[in-house]
Amino acid sequence: MSAAHELVLSDEIISAVDAIQGEATEFLKTIVAIDSTLDKGEEEVQTTILKLLQETLGSGADVEASGAKSNTQPKCFDVERIPVILDKIKDKRGFSPVDWNYDESKFNVVASYQGGSSDGSEGSNKALLLQGHVDVVPANESDGWTHPPFSPIIKDGRMYGRGSGDMKAGVVAMIYAVIALRRIGYLPRTNLTICTVIEEECTGNGALAANHTSLLPFSDTTKTAVIIPEPFNFIVNAQMGVLWFNAKITGKPCHVLQTSAGSNAIEGAFSLFAALKVLEEKYNEPSNTHKAYEGIDHPVN
Repeated sequence: MSAAHELVLSDEIISAVDAIQGEATEFLKTIVAIDSTLDKGEEEVQTTILKLLQETLGSGADVEASGAKSNTQPKCFDVERIPVILDKIKDKRGFSPVDWNYDESKFNVVASYQGGSSDGSEGSNKALLLQGHVDVVPANESDGWTHPPFSPIIKDGRMYGRGSGDMKAGVVAMIYAVIALRRIGYLPRTNLTICTVIEEECTGNGALAANHTSLLPFSDTTKTAVIIPEPFNFIVNAQMGVLWFNAKITGKPCHVLQTSAGSNAIEGAFSLFAALKVLEEKYNEPSNTHKAYEGIDHPVN
């Protein structure tokens, strides 16, 4: 491909992305308005994304209505609703025990496309996975919001609403990037998968379940690149996890005249907290810091 042709193609792609920005912004407002906290569940937002993928990339895509180049239109994505099944992940490394059920409302959304090799034949030894989570942390107006957190608004070029940054904007960006390409008749030659997962904010079990579904039909020899568009202003190739635990601290009651004969559970909690802070500082010593976090101040918190 000549440099001139690459420049024309680049301009065409940029124009396609610009043309789709309004549509993408409206869809972002739609899913930010959906409360996808753990209490409310992710079913509604996942169903909304599933429908979008079916209509724009799947078999329901309207090529003519989208303005796509029908003579070069790539084949459709397989768009699926993949349930998170407890029995398939409970013994996997990284599984987080839960006290709720994984029923039909708990599912990932996967849209997959099998590309071709450079000679035009089916199949590729390279793959690209675009993955993001759709759950959000709780938000109440009493937390300092000046506008209801699930009623998104745009002010000075920024959208405000719970989850607009973390990470529904990233999810919309990765989806509409592919939609923009498809509408001008292009898709990567590689295998390509779009996956939206549940429970990133609490357990990570959604991504754990996705490991065994979103990379299919890729083989062990496939060279896979993964992009997770979290809202950082820099690129990282590793990410911290989270450890949840319950600590039970028992005191010994006594009369106020004999406090030395008892023990205060609250004061005991202070001691535990202080010990954890010492451990935190130890983890952040340069000699204990993983090389992926070199240059990042205090990565463990």
